[in-house]
Amino acid sequence: SSKGEDDGTGSFKLRSLNLILCCAVAQASVFPEEAGPILRASVACVRAVHATSSLLGQPLGQQRGPPGESDKGDSCECSGTALWAVYELYCAFLDAFCNAVPEYHRKSAATVDSAPPALVAAALLLKSLSRSASVAQQADGTSKDPIASSSRLQ
Repeated sequence: SSKGEDDGTGSFKLRSLNLILCCAVAQASVFPEEAGPILRASVACVRAVHATSSLLGQPLGQQRGPPGESDKGDSCECSGTALWAVYELYCAFLDAFCNAVPEYHRKSAATVDSAPPALVAAALLLKSLSRSASVAQQADGTSKDPIASSSRLQ
């Protein structure tokens, strides 16, 4: 594998996550009364991929070694790329979700103190992904933060 590419394992996970999130947006637009459970399930999927994103750039079956040993070379860069890809995908999902179910977003924006738990979980995950992605992309500096271009996500 060349730098920045993987053997398909990482891209398979990202494509699968993309499909799940697209289906979640479609389902929420058809069944807006189910927006909370749909968002909660989507957050759980993104959280699971984020938890394994450090492995996304590594060939199947390859395990990370002790801290410091496996954090060198291409695998670190692939991990950073994977973290950034998950973050961008999640930002696009949240923006599309808010567009698909505007009343859910408006209702929770009007009652900040009593925001639905699923929306609170989504916001906390966004904050966590933002931190991880910014650390991973710090050296790059060329990637624009997707939150900056969306007033809904800010």
